Amino acid sequence: ARAVQLPRLSFVVAALGGLMLYDGVGVNGPLLALPAGAETVGPSVMEQVARAKLGGAGWWQPGLLSVVIGGKTTDALGLADTVFPALMAGWAMRQDQKEAGAQDPGALPRALGYSRAALGGYAVGCFGMEVFQGGGGGQAALLYIVPCMFGAVAATAAVRGEFTGRIWEGP
Repeated sequence: ARAVQLPRLSFVVAALGGLMLYDGVGVNGPLLALPAGAETVGPSVMEQVARAKLGGAGWWQPGLLSVVIGGKTTDALGLADTVFPALMAGWAMRQDQKEAGAQDPGALPRALGYSRAALGGYAVGCFGMEVFQGGGGGQAALLYIVPCMFGAVAATAAVRGEFTGRIWEGP
């Protein structure tokens, strides 16, 4: 079950940075191409696909994670918005396991672990999307989630005194 494993944080940051840029352009692309003086723009291709899936019949829509309350969809998150941040979470878990194994093979990671920071950053990013909703249209979730996850991991590394060293090295 090791489909994709990026051994260095620099690789994870580069991959997620590129995906974040792709997500931002894919969702906000029509805004970037807005001619001077134009006031409105149609939905992006990503938003059109998400809305088509939301309007589909049935409760299950492949590639879309949605929250349905009382028969009404209240929130939706694209599958890629959970799969790609798993690159950072997986790296963080491997770092914690490597550290725990170095101390004692049966030991648990210390309380200030990278995996807790990464998942906490994911939660903060999702909360940020809820707080800063703009205009009711689709948002580029990775623009919120990736910086929050990396910021939490970087802050953890800084507190532990490892920001300029160990976290950038491979296994």
